Amino acid sequence: MIAADLTAPVPPIRVDQTLADILEFFDDPEIHELPVVDPATGRLLAVIDRRDLISALAVEVLQGPGLRAKFVEPEGAQHYVEMPKGHALSRVPVPAAMIGLALGQTDFRTRTRLTILTVIREENGREIRLQPTPGTMLHEGDSLIVMGPDEEIKRLKSHTEP
Repeated sequence: MIAADLTAPVPPIRVDQTLADILEFFDDPEIHELPVVDPATGRLLAVIDRRDLISALAVEVLQGPGLRAKFVEPEGAQHYVEMPKGHALSRVPVPAAMIGLALGQTDFRTRTRLTILTVIREENGREIRLQPTPGTMLHEGDSLIVMGPDEEIKRLKSHTEP
């Protein structure tokens, strides 16, 4: 293997593509993961692998239960956990009223019934992910990855989106 092998371009997946479209890319045995990009900005949003695709197909084709989340243990073992019915994971902008506050000052969990899993911040043109702690300061432009009841996520988004 040479360095050029590691830099071979892979086709990006757009968030608006169907599972059928994505499935064709994985016909290539050399492709194990594909970047998912925003079609408007070209910004990297996620990476999808074969297991993600199979899980999504199982839900769609078999009409299986809702959302599954993937987690990877330190040793590399991967697991899929089904979200409780009526719950979801979502990325939301930090509400304006929380900008400049530490997470511990916001009473977020009590007010929204949502759990903050990650704080996403842009630094030097790159997204970084922060472990949320009571002392984590929230800045303008930050986003939160939250988990909780669908209706609470919708309510929060309706108050934070322009």
